[in-house]
Amino acid sequence: MKLTRVDCDFYTNSERGPGTYLACNPARSPGALVMAGSTVVKSGISGQIACRLCLNRFFTSVFDCFDKPESIEASNSDQFNSEVLRAAFKGANKGVYEYSHKLAATGQMLATLFGVVVQDGMVTSGRVGAWSGYLVRAGRIFPFFENPADERSAHFGESLVGAQPKITVETASWPLEGGDQLIVFSRQLSPEHEIALGEECAQGNLGSCAELAEALFFVGEEPAVGFMAAFGPEAVYLKPQEKSYGAV
Repeated sequence: MKLTRVDCDFYTNSERGPGTYLACNPARSPGALVMAGSTVVKSGISGQIACRLCLNRFFTSVFDCFDKPESIEASNSDQFNSEVLRAAFKGANKGVYEYSHKLAATGQMLATLFGVVVQDGMVTSGRVGAWSGYLVRAGRIFPFFENPADERSAHFGESLVGAQPKITVETASWPLEGGDQLIVFSRQLSPEHEIALGEECAQGNLGSCAELAEALFFVGEEPAVGFMAAFGPEAVYLKPQEKSYGAV
């Protein structure tokens, strides 16, 4: 059984700061997807450059991995997805960090980043910064990351894209089923937000990503970026047999 369809929806709110996203299917196969979103940490031109450069280098690394899959040491889809994400986050961080040094803008060119790789019925996500991601299945929500990112921590800024030569990425993987949905926002959800999200999912009232953000957040607390993806249905591919004809 394979998941042969992916429907995506995206949301941005410029009032919450510049943010951007991108989605594509580098595997060129049904049911496959790579999505990523990035937001600025400090306002200004340097932050906007970091945000866009972050996504550019992320997807450059993604396409390199899919164009040369033999370069990835993996025995299954979960490992392959994880290695693609590691390479993409590494490429994004290297690009922003080195460019900031060329401009003598160290500490100014910082960005958050969330990435998702979906292939062969597995979804793998990674984050740097205060992003939240949820898998929705049969009206229930399952967070990708158990521990929320602490933006008030004195070391939080050191973990962002472009802050250090090397980067630490939180990753999580789930097997997908037909009818599953993925919800991602560029901010942490409080326990109250998660309860409200659970109620929306249980009632089947998700709607668009913009409608969901409007239902969950008060004015002024909306995330800069959000995206959703719905997977399915499962299908079986049958290979047609060649016709054989007897002698006439």
